[in-house]
Amino acid sequence: MKYTYTILFILLIFFSCSEKSKQTVSTIPDISYQIKSAKISQFNFTDSSEIKTVENYNSFGDLVEKTSLDINGKIINQTIIEYFSYNHPQKIIVLDDLMDTIYQNLYTYNSDSSIVTITNFFNGEPSVVYYLYKDNLQNTIYQAGYDNGSLLDTLANKYDKNYNRIKQLDFTTNSIYKFGYDTENRMISKTVIEMNTKEIKESFNYEYEVDSIGNWISMKEINSTGNQRKIIKRKLDYYK
Repeated sequence: MKYTYTILFILLIFFSCSEKSKQTVSTIPDISYQIKSAKISQFNFTDSSEIKTVENYNSFGDLVEKTSLDINGKIINQTIIEYFSYNHPQKIIVLDDLMDTIYQNLYTYNSDSSIVTITNFFNGEPSVVYYLYKDNLQNTIYQAGYDNGSLLDTLANKYDKNYNRIKQLDFTTNSIYKFGYDTENRMISKTVIEMNTKEIKESFNYEYEVDSIGNWISMKEINSTGNQRKIIKRKLDYYK
């Protein structure tokens, strides 16, 4: 069950941290991303491993397919996203290297198009269910995860007017995450604070190299001691 929770968490982070751009803005509660391109090829270099990720978008700018490949070009896994309306995913399906379904997420919405639940299915059975509640006055989304009826975790995510997540309260680990952004809505800092003592656990800064249009093509993550932890490079193919 820990495996399914970890995968769901990665998916949520993936959506909330996707690229910001200057042209197309796509937003739904707790999920926001902005893109300029029809197709993004993203090259990730982390430690000694090399992973190539190819992302495909529809004409509305919605991500519809994401394929991860190893250094030899072999498929590691593939994610397919189905939408019931513009920018509102209905189903996320994740396939393994043999194109068999590993798990899937199903979304439900209320009348104002904000997410009500995200249910993770593993081997065809519902396992983890996330319930989301949006406080419009505080620009905060509260999230509670349940594993077969037992409370798994509780989070509170606060956003700025540009839909950037600026603060997260993790009541399960008693941690506070704070995020800083530049004028282009790129994350430039992340600080992890112990909720009770207010002591800083760790902090990171992010440096970018951008192309002629303004989208970043290289991102470096640097920890508080000045050591580079990872670098992400990507090649962007734009609409013509």
